[in-house]
Amino acid sequence: MSNKNKNNHQYKFCNDDIFNVFVRFEKNIVYLKPNMSPLIVPLMIQMMDDDVIFCYERYNKICPLCEGKLNANGRYPISINKCIDVEKQQYFCKECKESFITNIDLVDKNSCYMKEISLQGLNLGSIDYISLEKMSEIIEQFYGHAPAKQTILNHIDNNYEEFITKEEEKIEKELKKANIKPSGVYHYDEQYIFISKELYLRLIILDNKTKMIIAEELVHNNKFNKKFVKKFIHTNLNNLPLKGIITDGVNYYPEIIDELGVEHQL
Repeated sequence: MSNKNKNNHQYKFCNDDIFNVFVRFEKNIVYLKPNMSPLIVPLMIQMMDDDVIFCYERYNKICPLCEGKLNANGRYPISINKCIDVEKQQYFCKECKESFITNIDLVDKNSCYMKEISLQGLNLGSIDYISLEKMSEIIEQFYGHAPAKQTILNHIDNNYEEFITKEEEKIEKELKKANIKPSGVYHYDEQYIFISKELYLRLIILDNKTKMIIAEELVHNNKFNKKFVKKFIHTNLNNLPLKGIITDGVNYYPEIIDELGVEHQL
């Protein structure tokens, strides 16, 4: 519950002691700590005056280079997710003459999108193979803005390596929990998929015995080549028991698999 006073901009929230750890009020400015989700801003706007400014500030005012005092030196506007207008506090250190701007923990650096939005393309793609237009529609339903197709593709490219690493760690934990061990014999295959009238390939490595998916990746046809296939197979089978690989008859498969030193089956 909250009370707002239009004359002096004083606001009271339940659990003020906890709330004020992350938020402070100064005249018509609401200062947020870097770990506060931008998604709270639209909710707070409904309870406050129209002229209120939301500004992210650093956890402390100490220069990370010389440990001198940082002085507030203007604010930088940003539209998070292209629909949440906030500002980031800028600072200047008189000791080392360096300037700094507040980073928001939940927003990708050099981007205006929250990290959770930039991962939605990969998350949705891991559930089903849907068009980029549909991905954009789903994101809009949850976050209030529909990213462009190219933006979603850029997010997928930028986050792929980190996403796959985390997914592999999850799979390894599940395998250990279920006491399922990779057989050492894997089936590699490719599936052609059209998304928004553009050709993509779904690369997949499947355990030949357990039928468990070891790895999969969706790649645009323009990036698909022998080098890409080699990296996909070698990277995802690294540190796994390896006895043999089953493929179809593409002419460069034998060379890729021979480098792994295992049996190649057709």
